[in-house]
Amino acid sequence: MSAASPAIRALLFDGDGVLLVGGPFTRALEREHGIAAAALQGFFRKEFAACLEGSAPIEAAIAPYLAACGWSGGVEAFLRFWFETENAVDTDLLRLIDHARSIGTRCYLASNQERRRAAYIAEQMALARRFDGLFFSCDLGVRKPAAAFFDAVAEALAPVPREAILLWDDAVANVEAARAAGLQAELYTTFANCMRAMAGYLGV
Repeated sequence: MSAASPAIRALLFDGDGVLLVGGPFTRALEREHGIAAAALQGFFRKEFAACLEGSAPIEAAIAPYLAACGWSGGVEAFLRFWFETENAVDTDLLRLIDHARSIGTRCYLASNQERRRAAYIAEQMALARRFDGLFFSCDLGVRKPAAAFFDAVAEALAPVPREAILLWDDAVANVEAARAAGLQAELYTTFANCMRAMAGYLGV
């Protein structure tokens, strides 16, 4: 953070790969059920995009792939397996978020998620209670790294100026897009890396 940078008033944290550390569930799927990740590649490359943007229900979109790959437990059982397998958070980062909120810095989850997993993260994982708000692509109708995602978040956080919002994300494209939209952004690699930078931003 340069001397000219404004004080950070809001922090955005990505989900998978940053705060959410349980995935990918496909490893457990192959190990426990003998279904290779390749069997679902078509879904994640095509139909999943509409699910992430909230324009298609995941239940209908994934059902044909499950039938083709030999999953016999039904869609609901598959989604439960997926979400429960990836139900893990970085507790060190969560404590940092708790501390940031305790000193008056608002914290938000900003993540590409479809509706069912978004609800699971908010409710079953109880993360709605640990943040000041949750920004999910399925609710905003657009995914990172699209500029419209960051525009929507910035508008929701107004009157906080964009340059006082800091994103932590593990994807270079998302970091670059956030900066292009006027936000501050850092690439998340490790918790130690995050702590060193946050010492400059917040003095934690």
